[in-house]
Amino acid sequence: MGKKAVSIDTKKGIILLRDTGMCQHEISRKLNVSRTCVRQAIRKFNELHTTATKSGAERPFKMTRRQKRAIKLQQLRDDTLSLNDLVRYAQANLNLNISRQTVSRILREFDLVSYVAPRKPQITHEQRRCRIFWCYKHLNWTETDWSNVIFSDEANFEIVNRNNRIYIRRFRNDLKRHERFQPRVHRGGGLGIWSYITYNDLGPLVFFNGRLNSDKYIEILENKLPNAFEKFSSEQSKNILYQQDNARLHTSAKTSKYFKKKHIKLIPWPARRPDLNIIENIWSIVDQKLLKYSISNMAQFEEALKTISNRKCFSLICDETCDESTLEQLCFGIRSVNDNYEIFEDVLGLYELSRQNAEAIVEVIFDILTRCGLNISDCRGQSYDGASSMSGIYGSVSDLVLKQQSKAFFVHCNAHCLDLAVHDLTNECPTISNCILFAKDIIDFVRRSPKRLSILKEISNQLSMPYSNLASLCPTRWTRRAESYNSLLNNYELDIQNLNYVYLFILLLIFLAWFQEALYTLIEEKGASGIKANGLHEQMNRFYLFFGLKLGYLLFSATEKLSRIIQSSSCCLQDILSSAESLMLYFERIRDDINFKSFYTKLRHASFTLIPKRYQSSSDSVEFSSYEEFYRQQYMKSLGIAVNMLQNRFTQKNFKLLCNVEKFILYAVNNSLDDSNDYFQSIMDFCYGDIDVEKLKVEALMIVDFYQSVIKTNQMNIKQITKISTICEIFNSCEVGKEMFKEYHKLIKLYLTIPVTTATAERTI
Repeated sequence: MGKKAVSIDTKKGIILLRDTGMCQHEISRKLNVSRTCVRQAIRKFNELHTTATKSGAERPFKMTRRQKRAIKLQQLRDDTLSLNDLVRYAQANLNLNISRQTVSRILREFDLVSYVAPRKPQITHEQRRCRIFWCYKHLNWTETDWSNVIFSDEANFEIVNRNNRIYIRRFRNDLKRHERFQPRVHRGGGLGIWSYITYNDLGPLVFFNGRLNSDKYIEILENKLPNAFEKFSSEQSKNILYQQDNARLHTSAKTSKYFKKKHIKLIPWPARRPDLNIIENIWSIVDQKLLKYSISNMAQFEEALKTISNRKCFSLICDETCDESTLEQLCFGIRSVNDNYEIFEDVLGLYELSRQNAEAIVEVIFDILTRCGLNISDCRGQSYDGASSMSGIYGSVSDLVLKQQSKAFFVHCNAHCLDLAVHDLTNECPTISNCILFAKDIIDFVRRSPKRLSILKEISNQLSMPYSNLASLCPTRWTRRAESYNSLLNNYELDIQNLNYVYLFILLLIFLAWFQEALYTLIEEKGASGIKANGLHEQMNRFYLFFGLKLGYLLFSATEKLSRIIQSSSCCLQDILSSAESLMLYFERIRDDINFKSFYTKLRHASFTLIPKRYQSSSDSVEFSSYEEFYRQQYMKSLGIAVNMLQNRFTQKNFKLLCNVEKFILYAVNNSLDDSNDYFQSIMDFCYGDIDVEKLKVEALMIVDFYQSVIKTNQMNIKQITKISTICEIFNSCEVGKEMFKEYHKLIKLYLTIPVTTATAERTI
């Protein structure tokens, strides 16, 4: 591609400076153009006696004005045509092979712009004036005044045209360009929903088919509105205001008479102002969630809406991080459970933090909940990492949220607990910590140079050995270090020869430096690398290091499997604790002389070139009879520390209460409980106000017979139920059980709502 053409003014300047007697070299430096441009400008001026560009010298246009007008007219005939549609039109009718960018540039030449077709017309001047007057009237209302308002509204959700953005093109100065609306489906094309929202509560979703008239509206108010008034105190009930828009069914004589009869005060509302009603945020959230469902008929549509509305209780999952632009952000997510016991962990987004203290983070969390129409009174759990600002005892995010909602049980992220346990293990075991430092050095040394990586691949091909990429050590995820250990062990013998080869290669470059002084700087770098390679080579010839790598891989590979299980969004506390217990039992089982002998023998066969030397201790240290006894002590000590660290980290304050709830859920379906059972006190502490404990006691006496009947009817080969997932599976196979044992059903949902990790938020970051 050629350089940018010189402007006419620059050419005139060249000629003027030439006439003053300045040479071409001086003109080039003064105008900052090349000498070739100066020479050509002077030559063309001498030939043509003008600095203007010769006619026809530019690149010829591919399209004529007539073809451009044809594309413009096609767009005006149908303003919803996309750029791809116009490209296909040009190919089929105008015999032009043009790109989308060319079509877009042509439309901009005719001042045709793209915008989203509005769904409603603009308000009139009178409506705008009434809106401003209403805002000034309520400008001085306090939070207490607004907390006495019940906001209500009905909405119609369409089955078709779900992704309802239509882009159209009109002239920029077209005064009628807002008269283009999107097609709407009326009368049977969607499902109607009515609900209300207050300062402390979100009302139920009431479904209705067809158009809503005054009679249906009064019937809904008669059944649902008293529940909203019950949530207010006796002092607040005197000042309650009911909000509704100015639809005909709201302002009809029959509806007005009903409000007077019930002594319900109405708040005046400006016309066509849905943006002032906070319940519109609820409709927006419901509309976005409906896009995840494949809906083709009214039954599926209603079922999807009921599924969304049934997930009332939720838990908070948050994690903070600093991005590459040094902005501190909070990843906010919620965990909820539907009636089929399906666990959902939805990330609502990343939000910038002005400060990193607990008060600022809690302020952002409450702001997000308000914007999303979520009530803090429905929060039943919270999970964060171990930072002091997030999970400290006093003044942390968990503490401040608990002061607002005492039922929001805090659970320290179990994946983070596992990382801390592995980190503690590394600090307590010098054998493993030394190997980690060495593994980091050798992996960084090889990965830092593409030449060393190519040498490693070349040697692996020469020896017909499979090449394994060296994985860098993760600085935060300690359980992921097994992958790095394995890659180093697979190339252990290969790496020894590789380092030796690299060392000799660097020495060769140093030798050549005697003859090439120009490579002095490069040789200095290679010299330092050569010394580093020699030191790493000597360390890799030691059996102590190879033993530490194998032992570290044994421990980290097991913890990595546990970490993968913990990070699943469908996990509950029972899965976490049972997996951690199985890992500790595994470490206890292999912590004996038989397993050590097998481990040590395999190690000797794998490293027959590395001969372990007799351990020689100083006078003030413990002496060992043989080198095998020394490595046995390191093996037993590392496994014992691993078990102790896992026990310490997987013992949290709320685990005892949650474990009692879990034991009750399992015990109830296997044995008949009486009223004196100790588990009911834990149930009251866990879900006080959410579950009727007296009804739960009655259900606990009957549910064991129900489960035995379902197991026998469905011919399930189950002798004893030991997992929560089995209970959920049986309930889903017999839906009538959820109606018979409502309190027990609620208890399972609340138990599954409690988060166990923040992995979903961390994966988003």
